[in-house]
Amino acid sequence: SKLGKLAAVVTLSPNLAAFGLAAAFVVTRRLPWLWAFVGAVAVDLACAALKEVLGHPRPAGSYRKGPGMPSEHAAFAAFCAVHLCLWVLFRVRCYMGLKA
Repeated sequence: SKLGKLAAVVTLSPNLAAFGLAAAFVVTRRLPWLWAFVGAVAVDLACAALKEVLGHPRPAGSYRKGPGMPSEHAAFAAFCAVHLCLWVLFRVRCYMGLKA
């Protein structure tokens, strides 16, 4: 079904994003893309290690086995948000001052 195909793509989104980050580095040779890729992989590895240490069960009715927390999707989204915020903070200059 179309919903199943959409769910499959959404499930693979962190892998696709990591591949996109690596491809962006290969094409542009810009170091920030490499750091973003390394950070994304590090977040995924940290989540896998924390899952083994914490061992929180998945919610009732889940079709997957094994520990469920921390969520790789949530951690990856948080990493991307923090990375983007830091990039904007250090790269984009806004010189509009507050008027009294």
